[in-house]
Amino acid sequence: MMSPVEQKLQTVAADLLSTEKVDLVIAYERGTAGIGVRPAFICDPANTDRLVYNPLCGHNLSVYLHRHKDKKVAIVAKPCDTRSLVGLIQERQIERDSLTILAVPCEGVIDPTRLEALAPAEKTRSLAIENDQLIIETDNGQQHTPLKDLLSPGCCTCTITEPVISDQLLGTSNRQPCKTDEFAQIKVLAEKTSQDRWEDFCAEMSKCITCFACRNACPACYCTTCFVDASGPKWLGKTDDLSDVQIFHITRMVHMAGRCTGCGACLRACPMGVNLQKYTGKIRLDAREFFDFEAGDDPEVKPPLSTYSESDPNEFFM
Repeated sequence: MMSPVEQKLQTVAADLLSTEKVDLVIAYERGTAGIGVRPAFICDPANTDRLVYNPLCGHNLSVYLHRHKDKKVAIVAKPCDTRSLVGLIQERQIERDSLTILAVPCEGVIDPTRLEALAPAEKTRSLAIENDQLIIETDNGQQHTPLKDLLSPGCCTCTITEPVISDQLLGTSNRQPCKTDEFAQIKVLAEKTSQDRWEDFCAEMSKCITCFACRNACPACYCTTCFVDASGPKWLGKTDDLSDVQIFHITRMVHMAGRCTGCGACLRACPMGVNLQKYTGKIRLDAREFFDFEAGDDPEVKPPLSTYSESDPNEFFM
């Protein structure tokens, strides 16, 4: 059964395309065999009936915008995704006037790892969502699981319940901001000795297979040529050797300073369960504590690394 948000999404998308207010709608549609969802790129108003929206829509669609700079685009964005849009506007990667933001309500998105553990794709015939339950259809019958038991880790500490920026609201959410400290795990790690922190980092990075899914899923990774792909100079090897893995992630994390919004796209994309948010979260916490800056909060505010103030902390200078 189609939800009111899906009905409104299809209607609004069809109107935007038929009136030529936009050239492209980036949204979600059903995945293969009805299991899960995937990004949808709709140019024909006749195809907007393919669009869906539900807790399986975890992709941060902002990552696709840099590929369509020559078009007027409408994009579906969850509240946390709108912070990524703000970041791209701040960094002049997208023009605000050519973007129509269709903000959707979010009660949290499903963690694909938890879903796969519960419902392996090869054994699942279909998935459906009714009220607060995920209904899994297999050859052995139906299984009902509360959606709250399948939420992505970031959703369990999320405080972003309203879009930061939008053009049309396609629904409202009853969700309240989480009261759990999203930086609790990060603060515990930060209190440890440098040796313990390094061992934690090495252990986490040992899971990485350098598939670059984290980079490819991140809206802030929009460089035409990534440093890891550059050949002149050749910064590092693209192997799963631990030293290559460490240098890739350390360099990428430095690039995320003042830019990571904590959307969780990297975490959901990783096939090995590498918890990058422990480290990017520390960078976010530093930006908040040192510069009173939260990435994605205000498109009019310049990121700290693009500004200078005489009151900036200078203790690290020799």
